[in-house]
Amino acid sequence: MYDLSTPKETQITTNESNQESPAICGDRIVWQDSRNGGSDIYVCTISK
Repeated sequence: MYDLSTPKETQITTNESNQESPAICGDRIVWQDSRNGGSDIYVCTISK
């Protein structure tokens, strides 16, 4: 994640599997992740 208002970059996940199709809605980031062998949807709440 890259904050456009500051030059700060934050890693959302450290898992090495495929993460695809990210989307941001309000203070949440969602993405498709295959870490468990299938496609699951994960969400992260962005804290300021």
